[in-house]
Amino acid sequence: GAQRALTNSSKNKDKKRKQKRPPSPRTALGSDHQADENDEVLAGGHITSVYVGNLPYLWGKTDLRDAFSKFGRILRVNLLHRNTPMYGFLAFADVKAAKAAVKEMNGKKVEGCLLKVEISTQG
Repeated sequence: GAQRALTNSSKNKDKKRKQKRPPSPRTALGSDHQADENDEVLAGGHITSVYVGNLPYLWGKTDLRDAFSKFGRILRVNLLHRNTPMYGFLAFADVKAAKAAVKEMNGKKVEGCLLKVEISTQG
C-alpha cells in the first residue's frame, strides 16, 4: 500500500519534470501550428524551420527576425520567453535560406550569448 503510493508519487513528479522541459528543437513551431497559405511547404510536407537557442534575454520577435532576415524571407517567428535561456523558431520561405542561416549563425556570439542554430522539422 504505502510503497505503491510512494511509487505513484514519484512517477507523477517525473511527469511534471518532463513537462517543464522546452520542446525538442525538432518540433518546428509547436504541435498546435497549422500550415496556412503563407507557409511554403516542402515536398515532404514540412515547413522549412530553424531552431534558435540561447538567445539574448531581452530580445523580442523583431530582434530575432532582424538578425536572420538577411538569409531570406521569414514567414513566421515564434519566440518563447518562459525559459532561460530563451529560444525560438523561424519559418523560412525556402530551405536554402534556412540552411544558410544555420551555417552562418550557429555558434555565433550575439550580445554575449553563443547561439545554437539548427534545422528543425514539424513533428
